[in-house]
Amino acid sequence: MFLLALVIAATALPLIYFTEESASVAMRNAEERSLSNIMRLVELNIDSSYSKLLSDKFITATERKANLRQTARRIRIFLNELPEGDTEASIKMVNSFNEQPESATRVYLYDKNGSLLSGCVDRDAEYSLHHVTDMKNRKLAAVAKPDKLPPEGAFSVFQHVGGTQEAKSVVYFLPITDKGWTIGVFASLADIQAIVDTQLANIISSLDRAFSKISVYRTGYITLFSGSGDVMINTSSTAISPLLQKKIIAAAENGLKRMSIQKDGVGQIELRFVYVRALDWYVLVAAPVSEIELPARMLVNQQLQLIAVIAACVLIFALFTAKRLTRPIEVLSSFARRLPRQDFTNHSAIDKLTLELPIRRNDEVGDLARSIQFMCKELNTSVKSMMDATAAKERIQSELSVAREIQEGMLPKTFPAFPDRTEFTLYAALDSAEEVGGDLYDFFFIDDDHLCLVVGDVSDKGVPASLYMAVTVTLIRSTMQEQVPLHSAMEKINDVLSQDNPKSMFVTLFIGVLNVRTGKMEFVSGGHLPPVLVHDGTAQEVRGVSGLVVGGMEGCTYTPFELQLEKGDTLFLYTDGVTEAMDNDKALYGTPRLLQLMEEKSTLRLGDLLYEVRRNVDAFSKGAPQSDDITMLVLRYNGIE
Repeated sequence: MFLLALVIAATALPLIYFTEESASVAMRNAEERSLSNIMRLVELNIDSSYSKLLSDKFITATERKANLRQTARRIRIFLNELPEGDTEASIKMVNSFNEQPESATRVYLYDKNGSLLSGCVDRDAEYSLHHVTDMKNRKLAAVAKPDKLPPEGAFSVFQHVGGTQEAKSVVYFLPITDKGWTIGVFASLADIQAIVDTQLANIISSLDRAFSKISVYRTGYITLFSGSGDVMINTSSTAISPLLQKKIIAAAENGLKRMSIQKDGVGQIELRFVYVRALDWYVLVAAPVSEIELPARMLVNQQLQLIAVIAACVLIFALFTAKRLTRPIEVLSSFARRLPRQDFTNHSAIDKLTLELPIRRNDEVGDLARSIQFMCKELNTSVKSMMDATAAKERIQSELSVAREIQEGMLPKTFPAFPDRTEFTLYAALDSAEEVGGDLYDFFFIDDDHLCLVVGDVSDKGVPASLYMAVTVTLIRSTMQEQVPLHSAMEKINDVLSQDNPKSMFVTLFIGVLNVRTGKMEFVSGGHLPPVLVHDGTAQEVRGVSGLVVGGMEGCTYTPFELQLEKGDTLFLYTDGVTEAMDNDKALYGTPRLLQLMEEKSTLRLGDLLYEVRRNVDAFSKGAPQSDDITMLVLRYNGIE
């Protein structure tokens, strides 16, 4: 059932997913083309209307300028016909022209400084050129000076203030060079602006009618607004927010023509917009993404319904078939559930249970039943073998534990050692890498003044090394009690251990005898690591190898060495389990690290010093398994009080 459901899901879900993706992409592409077409049509419509507006405005302005030029030249002809120096007649003639009610222009005479000639009056406003600046930010008085004007005259546009209304005006200045005058013919451009405003209103009205006929999905809309924020057309019942206008204006300034926004209750909305720079207009088309993708979702819903019906039919049929096929398996399953409670050491119990199984069937179920019967017999054999192996392992483990206790019992474990002796302080520790090991240490008094110190490391590990270590410790104690010279004792120990040694085992051995009264120490070293002496806070190795390892071959000789301990000196004896401890990268702890630690911790109590050394070795190993036995013996010489 699960497999069938998984197959149906694995087939249907990718189909639905990719169908929705493809349909959504197709809908969005269609929406993109549709909105782009709308924006293109609107842009073309506005461009066409604006081109006509500019054409009409240009024709009207050209006619107006031609009229001003013609008027100025006609008046100059009249003025030139008047007697020379008759200024009053010239002014009267100009005033009479201004008094004509049908004239849309005003004519004034200015002197060489651009000042209005005395006697020129106007009913509506004073045309003083000294207070008026044209659109190029030039004073008209400076522009109107006859010596500054070209012979053919010049035009200038300015903002003329008359009454309560501001409007642009145009003036044509024509010089009369021989008299030092300038004719100024003025005309208002308000009627041209009125024509432009009327045509703009017609454009907006035409766009409003066109937008009302365009359907942008169910709740989409088209908006036309100006750069100042005035909304001129909006097909939505909801007003466009000023914040959205600012976002659209900023995006258009960056060259964008589309963006998306999130709106509460609506979701994501796709926006397409175009900026008409000549009119400072923005045309916005908005469409909710949910409505764009609605056809895709409807298609997916239809697919889901169809797949659900097919899946239900398939699963019902599969359930009926599975029940019929799995009924014999349930019998075997019931037996399998009882298996953990069976006693596999009892053949009769297993046989009785297997007789309940339908093993007479010759189909796959019968094969499975016979396999289960075979499994039960094999489990019986395996359980017995495992029980025997476990018992043997427990016996070996018990014997190793006893051996470890015996081995530890051979070594002194009371610390501080010899608490009644104040001449020195002594601590030692041994940590085997296995249950039993081959490292050894020992200390004992040969007489009242001489303390024997022993540290050794057997070449092997495990049980053979522990037996060799026990023999070595016993042999050292018996030999040193004979009070023979130290090098002779080492030679005797070597000869005894070398005899009957078929496995060729050996031990690195350090034996030292300390005169506790004088601090003088004699020692021999059979291939063992040099001890560390800490004197005045400085740690250094005490070099001196007396001879070969002990037990390797008979007849070896050993040379004794002497060492003088001062009051407060610390002597540290150890095996290679300390300096050859390895981390996970197989790097060694090393002697330099040990010497540095001994200097840093030289003032600690001896028990704490051993603890710090072991803790530092463990920290260096970073969890790596201990590869060798670790043995340490430390003595601090206190001297005689």
